Amino acid sequence: MKNMKKVIAVAMCQMSVISLIPGMKTFAEEELQWADIRNEISIDRLPEYEEIVIEEEPVVEFSGTLTSEETISEHVFIAPRSGYYNFWIGNFTSNTSAWLKVYDGYDNEIVLTDDNRSAKLDEGMTYTLKVSDSYTRNMNYTIKVFSQKPIIDISGNVIVTDQIVYSRQCNYYSYIPTTSGTHSLVIEPPSGTEFGMYVWDQNDELIYDDGNAYYSKGDSVVLNEGEEYTIGISTNVYTDEGRGKYTFYVGAKKPIVDVTGNTVIKDAFDYPRQRNTYNFTAPVDGVYEFTTDSKYPCVYGVFTSTGNETMLYYDEDEWKTDTQCELEGGTEYYINIIQVKGKEDYSLNISYPKEAESMLVSDDASDQESDTEAEIDPRYAELEEKNHQLESELAALQEKYDLLTDILGDSGVQID
Repeated sequence: MKNMKKVIAVAMCQMSVISLIPGMKTFAEEELQWADIRNEISIDRLPEYEEIVIEEEPVVEFSGTLTSEETISEHVFIAPRSGYYNFWIGNFTSNTSAWLKVYDGYDNEIVLTDDNRSAKLDEGMTYTLKVSDSYTRNMNYTIKVFSQKPIIDISGNVIVTDQIVYSRQCNYYSYIPTTSGTHSLVIEPPSGTEFGMYVWDQNDELIYDDGNAYYSKGDSVVLNEGEEYTIGISTNVYTDEGRGKYTFYVGAKKPIVDVTGNTVIKDAFDYPRQRNTYNFTAPVDGVYEFTTDSKYPCVYGVFTSTGNETMLYYDEDEWKTDTQCELEGGTEYYINIIQVKGKEDYSLNISYPKEAESMLVSDDASDQESDTEAEIDPRYAELEEKNHQLESELAALQEKYDLLTDILGDSGVQID
């Protein structure tokens, strides 16, 4: 069983962190002139995500009766797998309560944690559940044992729907990547709950640890093709509020695409909080503008390879920073864009300074350059036809000349 480490901190992923930057420069009052160019690039979508719905693990139930003669009742339970188990006792027939204690095979009491509900048990071991009541009266009761789920294979690009039903529960998934590189990890926990996400490699080393996924969030981790990883999802709240269904996304992240010189990037989101990244080299010093036509709130940032962020924009009424930022010519930047809702196509639009116009070729200009000269000048077709006629006549004359030369040569006449 994996050793869980609780961390009350948000893990930050190398150079893809997005956060609020106060005091950003605004260029709204300046007279800005944009380059009159339009270059478009389309990015392929991710493969379709497979949806996996995991049912709740069956609950083991015991029922019994306590009497004035039998004030202690026992039940035997064999743990199907290692992990944390949750014990519930209730449905009493009288206005009273009873005590539930758990003992191992050596009759040693196992201390229950989290309001006397949870205990860590070992696979295949036999445990005894003892129910007692200090009062001498008849009462019926019911015990429910919530078991640790088995490890479930979710390899591929998947959307998993699962649930947490008891405190300290951790659901484990086996994942084998089909490609090496950065993979997205996104969880949408129930509203107001606090979940943890963990990843172990094939050597059982913890390579990703975010014990505080209090809200829907996206992150990423580098995985190797063909190696088996274990992903854990747990709740860090030991009350009823820390339970419920959640949706979990895992799959290969889109590769970073160079969009230098393009003004329109057509791309798509395939799951909530997907992060798409592009690299971009500013052709000249100046102010650039980044906008999107997404119909949902988006967060996007422009930053250098060292992680220095220069601009952030969030399309909601609560707060908004400017969509324009000043970049240095010849410097490579990365553009992150995250959409918080779900699947949609979108365009990311980049406006360049006027000074960049002479350095960039517009798609429209390229189309014109690729047109034939006949389309540019109608007289070209007529001249081209005459040229072909002259070439044909010249070839015929050359053929006659060669024939005449051969005849005269046979007669002993030499032609200089």
